Amino acid sequence: MMESRAGIKVKFLGPTNYRGMRLVVSRERWDNNPAERLIVSWDYGLGTLDNVEAAANAFLDKFVNLDRIKGDRNKGARARIAVCFDGDHYVSWGWVDDEGEWV
Repeated sequence: MMESRAGIKVKFLGPTNYRGMRLVVSRERWDNNPAERLIVSWDYGLGTLDNVEAAANAFLDKFVNLDRIKGDRNKGARARIAVCFDGDHYVSWGWVDDEGEWV
């Protein structure tokens, strides 16, 4: 069974005259960790849920998987969409092992 961690919020930002669609991925401040935020461009080749998951994984790569080997996308913390509420997606995440299996 996967040990889940929650707390990543993914919010959609619509296009403007200057920028395409984007996603804001954020985590609130907890314990001694500061609040963190990342803006990710929308990948028009992916569907909505795939974009949300890719943005959450980019956030995890930046803020959680600090010592992960570059290029190995199957290792470390990975995201799973948990729930959508009021237009925002809330993502849980857990750890995967060297074989890409959830631990």
